[in-house]
Amino acid sequence: YLTVLVTMPVGVLEETEGDELQLCRQGCPAYERLDKPGVSPIKIIRMTTDKAAILCKEYNITDYYLDSCIFDLVTTGDVSFRIAAQVTQTDHWKHDPVGAQKLLQNCSEPPCIWEITSSASSAWPSWAIFIGALFFLSVQWRTRQ
Repeated sequence: YLTVLVTMPVGVLEETEGDELQLCRQGCPAYERLDKPGVSPIKIIRMTTDKAAILCKEYNITDYYLDSCIFDLVTTGDVSFRIAAQVTQTDHWKHDPVGAQKLLQNCSEPPCIWEITSSASSAWPSWAIFIGALFFLSVQWRTRQ
């Protein structure tokens, strides 16, 4: 999935019934697991792009968060990704308002594509480090299994 939502440890530890955004603490359901590393699941469209765009726009999601929300809904059909995208975008504005103002263009018509300028390119090293860290963690996780 493209949407990433990280919550505080206290929120993860609290057990709540019906919270689709919690981490798998005692093993994930079979339908959420990839049994063979490196093998992609069969690509089935779970929702049309138009329907996903309408559902994501209801949550006032823009820019990269809108694109990732649409992607996640099309590939999974799980509408709870709208909440994850909305919370993640809100956190971006809350914790890095200057960076969010430089990076986000308030694009609400996907795909959100624009030319990278010097102000937007300053965020590139942060994203590269984040992607690199995710890759490193996934490699470490695979070697331990």
